[in-house]
Amino acid sequence: MICCYVQEDLWLSSFPVGTEWENIDKIKEFNWSFENLEKALEEGGELHGKTVYLFGSTEPQLLDVNGESKIVLIPIVVAVDCPFPPSDKIGINSVQRENEEIVPMKAMKMAWVPYVPLEDRLSRIDSLKTKIFTLGCTQRRSALKHLKHTW
Repeated sequence: MICCYVQEDLWLSSFPVGTEWENIDKIKEFNWSFENLEKALEEGGELHGKTVYLFGSTEPQLLDVNGESKIVLIPIVVAVDCPFPPSDKIGINSVQRENEEIVPMKAMKMAWVPYVPLEDRLSRIDSLKTKIFTLGCTQRRSALKHLKHTW
């Protein structure tokens, strides 16, 4: 039953593509709600029972926060309803680069990983029958110091 399956942390499990590494933690500064995504994945929802791949991004906006103008990174989650995974390649580009570079996600330590709800995280993953996958990244920030671009 998916209704108990979808958790509030689902959107946080989706790596925010295109967000600079030093800004990733800023996404958590606000308590964002992705209730629409949760409802779509629940029983009776448009995506219930389908194989879904999720990845994130951010959209910077200048907002008034407690009386101050502040750039806020608003998280975006893209849900791809598809029986097979999206591309295993990713484009690297920035204003500092002349050309976009297309690399295998594996080279960036990225992959489509099964979403495991909080209450099941101590269980065996192979016993779960998930149809929800998120773009995961296991790259350490310290290994990225030589990279000055977003991806």
